[in-house]
Parts: sequence; C-alpha cells; structure tokens
Amino acid sequence: MRHKALNISEVLQHWAKNFKVEDKQLHFEVDKIWLEMFGSDIYEKTIKIVVKNKVVEIYLNSPILKQELQYAKSKILLKIQAQLGNETIKDIKIL
Repeated sequence: MRHKALNISEVLQHWAKNFKVEDKQLHFEVDKIWLEMFGSDIYEKTIKIVVKNKVVEIYLNSPILKQELQYAKSKILLKIQAQLGNETIKDIKIL
C-alpha cells in the first residue's frame, strides 16, 4: 500500500484537526493579529479573545471602545480574514 506524501503543513493541519486543537491554534493567530492591528493600548483593554466555530469573540472592558469597534466590525473582520484566509473566520463579535 502506497501512502501519499504530505508536506509538513498538511501533516500539522491533519494533526490539529484530529486532536481538536484547530480553534486553539486559531486563537493564538487571532490574538497576534489583534495586537498588531490595534497596538498595546487597546490590547490591554481586551479581557479575552475566544475562537469557536469560525467566530471570533472579543471581550473588552471599555463600553466606549466596544461601541467604537462595533462600527468598525466589518473592516476588522475583513482584515482578520485577509491574514488568515477568507474561509477561516466567518464572524466577529465585540462583547
């Protein structure tokens, strides 16, 4: 029986899917993108970032910041999708 040769990226993706760590891996990537997009001031006002079922949930401790980021939600989503791939994240919630 011959096996198809896989590159390291395919092996890691397969492993992540089998051990259900895709969302955790995605969480670290989104966390990094969030810091790069908004810098340390807004990052410090971020309580937590959760990624599940292709939805990013951003929890903030500032009501004013929440409201302002709600207005920019679609632009934020597009930037995250551009860095991760369009099919990776479907929605973002600012909470």
